[in-house]
Amino acid sequence: MDCKARAAIASCVAQFGKLDIWINNAGIFPEISTLDITDADYDRLMNLNQRGMFLAARDAAREMVCNPAGGVIINIVSVSALIAATNSAHYVAGKHAIAGATKAFARDLAPHGIRVMAVAPTLIRTPGVETGLAGSEESRKALEAFIDRIPLGRPGEPDEVARSVFFAASDLSAFMTGSMLLVDGGELVW
Repeated sequence: MDCKARAAIASCVAQFGKLDIWINNAGIFPEISTLDITDADYDRLMNLNQRGMFLAARDAAREMVCNPAGGVIINIVSVSALIAATNSAHYVAGKHAIAGATKAFARDLAPHGIRVMAVAPTLIRTPGVETGLAGSEESRKALEAFIDRIPLGRPGEPDEVARSVFFAASDLSAFMTGSMLLVDGGELVW
């Protein structure tokens, strides 16, 4: 992961001369009971969801400090950065870590003109969610129960997350840093 991020940053700089925006959007979501999480399960998730995002943001920031205009780093977290869910203790811990790192990076990088934001989506209609809704009755019922907790009554669409990322990356949010944008259909207002 670390080498891939550095290669992507180098490729961007080679092609465009600078790095203006970096979006961290990688993660896995294995559902495992807290009592059943192995050290290997924990390490695999944290290496990608937390360590990979942290180091990629750091490497992006190291490039952005060379840009007089600064830049924007956006971490895609999850509503799990704010709440907990069953069978996901390691996932929730990783998302909380990234939410905290977003704030710390924002404080450290602001003097360099670099803003750092987080976007926290809820359940989004992805191929995996579609498979779950069409899958076993147990899987479908679990997803339907999740959807019932969303006041807007549906999963989000990928484009709705993309619009929030666009806002965070644009000058429309020029006076925002360390903030987390919720893309949750009202889930957290309950």
